[in-house]
Formats: sequence, structure tokens, C-alpha cells
Amino acid sequence: MKIIDFKTPARLEDAGRTLKELGEAGLLLAGGTSLVFNKGKAGRTAVDIRRLGLSGIKELPEAFLVGALTPVAELQEFRAKGWALDRVARAFATQQIRNMSTFGGNLARVFRWNDFPVALLALECEMTVRTLTGQDRPVRGSEFLAASPRRFLPDGDILTAVKVGRLASGWGFGYRKEVRTHADFSLATAAVAARVVSGRIVELRAAAGAALPFPKRLEKVESLLVGKAVPRKGLDEDAFLAEAREGCAGLPWKGECGFSDAYAAALAPVAVRDAVAAAVRDAQEGNHG
Repeated sequence: MKIIDFKTPARLEDAGRTLKELGEAGLLLAGGTSLVFNKGKAGRTAVDIRRLGLSGIKELPEAFLVGALTPVAELQEFRAKGWALDRVARAFATQQIRNMSTFGGNLARVFRWNDFPVALLALECEMTVRTLTGQDRPVRGSEFLAASPRRFLPDGDILTAVKVGRLASGWGFGYRKEVRTHADFSLATAAVAARVVSGRIVELRAAAGAALPFPKRLEKVESLLVGKAVPRKGLDEDAFLAEAREGCAGLPWKGECGFSDAYAAALAPVAVRDAVAAAVRDAQEGNHG
């Protein structure tokens, strides 16, 4: 793939119409870090939307509104009560890539190793898509991320923002990304949001990805762990391993980078275990709310 022309629309509506007119010859340009993965020899016209005001993080009472073009580095640096995505951003590639890559770019085109979709399933989220008619269409994150996002982004429609759940009092967040080397693509990713009350897990949302075709909520892991007692001190990560293994069993785990499917199936529950333990500790420390 090679870029043969650039378009720099002044308004979001103009960008949508340009993409619609170009069809398969058009390419939405945000951070530009995924261009290397575009195959083929056909020339494409890049539609640059970086100057259309789609970046920034706004605090809402029960959530955060994150612009689709917010650089991952900004997610890493942002601090607020109930904010958890800084931990995901720190594990995202290198600082140079975090400076360029955008939040929306990591969501609008799903590669198996993408970092943020798994975390958003655990935190819960809602996408905002600007349609060709100029309307803002909300899409539940669980639906948007369940398969290719192209289902919700026909030519001309653009992901503009994501509403990310804020962790309330009693909640904690854990994130685990298994890699071979620093800044490598993930072999298995897990994210967990847990609420702990009086030494017991009362709510839990768990998700996994990278070793699955698309990120997925782990409902069986959730049902196995809700109600489990957790000690205030001396928490043993392996206390969650049996539930993680049972809850992950039977899913279509896929190995990458020369690793077998059996290896991925063994690695994923370990990542889930670690994420659960991190979320429980975070909740017990009272870092949110």
C-alpha cells in the first residue's frame, strides 16, 4: 500500500463525505502508526483528521469522555479519581509510539494484540460514532468490540469519542499483558474490574484478548469468583488460579509468534489470575472513589 494523495478537511462532516466518495481508495489518517499493516500495492488517499479537535479527556460524574484522537501518551499522563487507563497506556509499545498512536486508532481497527479493547470491556464503555448525516450515534462497547468494528463504521462514519467507566469507591482495576520482550505485541492480555466489600468480591468484570480472535468478557470466571472471600493481608495470587483455569477452559485460544495454541491456553489463565489479584489489591487499598 502506498499513499498517493492527502486530504485535510476543515470539518468532520467534510471528512466523512470525502471518505464516502473515495470508498476503498480512501484511508482515515490519525496517528499513522498502523499504516505498516496495510497490505496491497494499490494507491490510497489519506484523509487527515488530526486537526479536527477530537482529542482530550473530559471528566464526567460517572465516566470519562476520551476523544478518539487523544494520543496514548496523554492517557498515560492523565490522573483523576477512578481513572485506570494510565496503567494500560504504560504497557503500550514504546514512548515514541505512545506519543503518536491514538486511542481511537487502537479501537477502530482491531488487531488481536490491541491493548485497550480488553481493558474497556472490564471497565465498560460506550462509543460515539459521527454518521454521514451529522448525527452522533452511541454504540455499546461490548457490541463494538465483539467483532470487526467496521460493522459500525461504514464509509463516511467516524469514531469520535469513547465514554470510559470511572471506578467508584470499593472498586479496583488490574491489567496484565504477557509479552516476550519489552514493547512486543501481546501474547495474552487480561483486564479485571472488581468490587470488594467486607473482605469479599461482590462484583467482578473480567476480559481477555490477544490469544483470542476478538476480546471477550469471561462470564464464567466472573461467576466463579463473585462471592469469594479475600484476605486483607497476605493475598495469594494462586488463590484465583483454579477459577481462572476453569473459567478459561474451552475457549478458542490461539498462539502467536511461534507459540502453540496449547501454550496460549495455558498462559491465558495465568494472566487472568494476575489481573484478578491486582484488581482486588487495588480495591482493598481504596484508590478510587
